[in-house]
Amino acid sequence: MQRILEALRVSYTLPELEEMARDEERPVKAFEDAKALLGEAGNLESYRHLTIEEGREIALAALERYDAMPTLDDFLPQQVLTNLVKAVPGSLKELTSLFLERRLAYSEEQLFREADAATRDRIMVLLERGTSAFYTQEELLNALAWIGDELVQAHFHQWRTALPPWRTAKGFPLDCYPPNAGWELTSEGVRRDLYYQANYDLVPTPTAQTDTGPVGILKPHEGTCGWCRLPLLTLIDLDLTDSRMQFLEMPGTRLRLALCANCTLQAQPVFTEVDGEGKSVWSPLNGEPWEYLCFPGEESLEEILEDFPPHVLVLGQARKTPFIDHGSHLGGCPGWVQHAAYPLCPQCQRRMRFVGQYLYEVEALIYAFLCVSCGLAATHYQQT
Repeated sequence: MQRILEALRVSYTLPELEEMARDEERPVKAFEDAKALLGEAGNLESYRHLTIEEGREIALAALERYDAMPTLDDFLPQQVLTNLVKAVPGSLKELTSLFLERRLAYSEEQLFREADAATRDRIMVLLERGTSAFYTQEELLNALAWIGDELVQAHFHQWRTALPPWRTAKGFPLDCYPPNAGWELTSEGVRRDLYYQANYDLVPTPTAQTDTGPVGILKPHEGTCGWCRLPLLTLIDLDLTDSRMQFLEMPGTRLRLALCANCTLQAQPVFTEVDGEGKSVWSPLNGEPWEYLCFPGEESLEEILEDFPPHVLVLGQARKTPFIDHGSHLGGCPGWVQHAAYPLCPQCQRRMRFVGQYLYEVEALIYAFLCVSCGLAATHYQQT
């Protein structure tokens, strides 16, 4: 905790520190130490073991830094508060009303997830009046979606059939906002979460280890892609008999979620038919290849497959909340690199539920999704 508090007292941004470190007349070590502090404060891992009381103290310090240096363009208060809402539930309660008086979200409206009824009602008034000095209409709608209580659900259900007076027809459909917060409404207006509460680390282990427990990552697959004819790969192979896999509510003994090393990485979901006994085959519901799909030549085939070396990850500890979304993990919420993109199940047309993600590169993730009732899985890719 002390390191994060120290970081909030650093009066420089990271770019400024890097510039100073290049100045030979300045004490380099002092700037490097400050840079390390800022890096720790921005790292979600630094927050995983904080108590509510510690989190609240850090949150107040973040607000103090913002108020003292509102023009400091390093977004550190926003980073700190976002990490707190993800990793330290309860630490921002009774503070969210203060966020409406400051420009703090910057596409991280999850800050409002624990907002009380009074803050929720203030957001509704701001939407109706269109008078917020700090948040756009889209940001306020995302904030409401993250609050997601019964009253918010009722509003979004009502807005399906009667567009509110403050909303022009030019904007995105209002149904687009709840998925940004990990849920959607059924046709009856009932909230349906698109993520699981259970959330487990997927951690590397020595390649010599052969027993990877109930989870296998990037395993061989006997099938081929129906578009590019490249061999499929098993992104996630799950032993459903392990008690930790019960959260998936998938009957059977084995679940395999496959990807195509060529097509999945072109940012289009790839669907496979699955069951609880290890079935995993290319689905004809993928339809025809999309217009801009690139097909690999013979000379690039081996190069594509080389990008997916065997990677031994094993099931690690349970994460404290489903909202700790960085790195490779099973369950919980996706850590979107870009925007929320839950695939629509091509059979039932409901959004598919997130199962897990694999950190492919530093700023690139491969996501896996499942529709249990239709027996369909999907993999999807995002990068910066």
